[in-house]
Amino acid sequence: RTPLGGAMASYRVEGTVGVLTMDDGKMNSFSWDMIKSFHAALDACEQDDTKALVIAGNQKAFSAGFDLNVMRGGDAAKRGELVAEGGRVMMRVYGFKKPVVMAATGHGLALGAVLLLAGDVRIGPASGKAKFGLNEVAIGMVLPEYGWQLAKQRCGTSYSRVATQATIYAGPDAATVGLLDWTVQGDVFQAALQEATRLAGHVTQPAFGKSKDIERAALIEAVLANLEKDVLGTFSKL
Repeated sequence: RTPLGGAMASYRVEGTVGVLTMDDGKMNSFSWDMIKSFHAALDACEQDDTKALVIAGNQKAFSAGFDLNVMRGGDAAKRGELVAEGGRVMMRVYGFKKPVVMAATGHGLALGAVLLLAGDVRIGPASGKAKFGLNEVAIGMVLPEYGWQLAKQRCGTSYSRVATQATIYAGPDAATVGLLDWTVQGDVFQAALQEATRLAGHVTQPAFGKSKDIERAALIEAVLANLEKDVLGTFSKL
């Protein structure tokens, strides 16, 4: 197959697994260009015959969140629109019919951490400089409702420390609080690809997709129904 390339997110197939790689050459900020190419990669994976998906970043970052040029700019409407579309991306990943394995190749902060929470399996580095966390409150922003809901689902009793207190974690500590599932000493991407390949051969469709709907569809529907009100009401005031 011919890889789907993009300046921000690209898509290729490795065996039975689709691979979505974010790489803007920097910190993989979710700009409009990143969101557009991310949606295109998800479209490609939905339409091909792969059985699982890996989402990976570059060596600097998995993703460090939204484009700060927009978030710190003076146009409140544009800020709200970007955060709302980010929510649609997160809910699309959370409800994706195929198993989604996150390769946290570098920092996962703000929306990058929310994206990790939307995956089925999250694998990161056991050592190194990579940091993970919902740092919105620490930088003067408010975590949108979809971030709160995913943190509640994945972080358990650590929810308040992770979301309200904006605590940043690294290595195994990030797994302890639910931002990751486990960490590895070696190549994070290869570990994620191996796990995605295992899942591709283990779960069956449509049973997996239908089971994911049972688990998650109500939350996704509620978040999307309230998205414009939540995001535009909150972020127009920051």
